[in-house]
Amino acid sequence: MTFDDINRGYLLTDRYLTDKEREYSNYKDKEYWQILQKINEEAYYLILFSFLEGEINRACQVIKKNIKNIKHNNHLIKRACDIIDIERLSFGQRTELVLGKSSHYYRDVMGYYGTRCDIAHGKLDYYDIPVTAFIERIQEIIDIIKSEMNIDR
Repeated sequence: MTFDDINRGYLLTDRYLTDKEREYSNYKDKEYWQILQKINEEAYYLILFSFLEGEINRACQVIKKNIKNIKHNNHLIKRACDIIDIERLSFGQRTELVLGKSSHYYRDVMGYYGTRCDIAHGKLDYYDIPVTAFIERIQEIIDIIKSEMNIDR
């Protein structure tokens, strides 16, 4: 499954749910389709975020591989690199490693992560998610990660 597949899937389901909602004039029927549309938005948000998280994890693996290939003359740097277990870092730490904590991309991703956690833990009716804008932003961040890490696109 590619990012474009996810994007197309969202656009198709969103269009279908919007069309269904427009078919009804009765408030109760419209509300039903609006609720389904909100669930669809939140589901796609989680899928898209998972795709981003996968790219961050992939970039961490590239960093880990590159660290192992560096010949360290400084014993302190070598010891620090031996101690750091990238797989055990929190999502925030992995994101910081890849994007840098002072980066606006880092701040955006951590904000998205907060929303992801809220949705994943049951706050299903709280967010109004502009998924199409989110798709564009996630693609931009993934492109930055791939470019900086020299990962195949």
